[in-house]
Amino acid sequence: MAILLTNDDGIHSEGLLALIKKLKDIDELVVVAPDSDRSSIAHAITLRRPLRLNRVSDLVLLDGCEEVYTCDGTPVDCVILGVSEVLKGKEVRAIVSGINRGLNLGIDIIYSGTVAAAMEGALLGITSVAISADSSDKTIFEEAASFIKDFLPELLKKGLPGHTFLNINYPRNPRGIKFTRQGYRVYSGRVLRYEDPWGRSCYWISGDVIEKLEYESDIWAVSNGYISITPLHVDLTNHDCLNSLREWFM
Repeated sequence: MAILLTNDDGIHSEGLLALIKKLKDIDELVVVAPDSDRSSIAHAITLRRPLRLNRVSDLVLLDGCEEVYTCDGTPVDCVILGVSEVLKGKEVRAIVSGINRGLNLGIDIIYSGTVAAAMEGALLGITSVAISADSSDKTIFEEAASFIKDFLPELLKKGLPGHTFLNINYPRNPRGIKFTRQGYRVYSGRVLRYEDPWGRSCYWISGDVIEKLEYESDIWAVSNGYISITPLHVDLTNHDCLNSLREWFM
């Protein structure tokens, strides 16, 4: 049995290293992470070129964890290769994705490679968790990793419904835990246009955060100093609308 770690910030991110340090003693630990930053890549899967896995030999840097691999693909690629190749024939008890630099709240979950990796784990029937932290203070990664170390064994005992995974957001100086729903946080559309040195147009997609502090949402919880734990599932169906459509066209 083993725990698979991945992320979207890349193999050398502080959050991943903190998880390795805290989780390496609770079970066999295997790491398959992108070889560089793959933030905001969502649930992308590489289909039109071959993927490569490379074993990392710098065990001092990775705190002595011996099963560490980089992948030149996406976080979802890392999960697929980690389960089907690196851990082939072994039971994967859990997948932990993170710790992401910066929170993943509201609509962030649609874009986040961190969240997508946990979703892929849920699709594979494995208990999966995505964890993100307020990265303004680097010591927070150690705190968040300690939280996962204590939380994960209890989660494995109790389990989750099928195709369900957890999105955890860890604020600075947390004062407790709240189990929450996905909040409303979007980005106003804004495209900045530039000219490159050859006079050709190029664009930078940006935007301002627009959010609502709705009670018991993930945004509300983190804004009030709580660790937010949101259960998510892969069924994106709007069931209320589905029923309405059936009534409209009967």
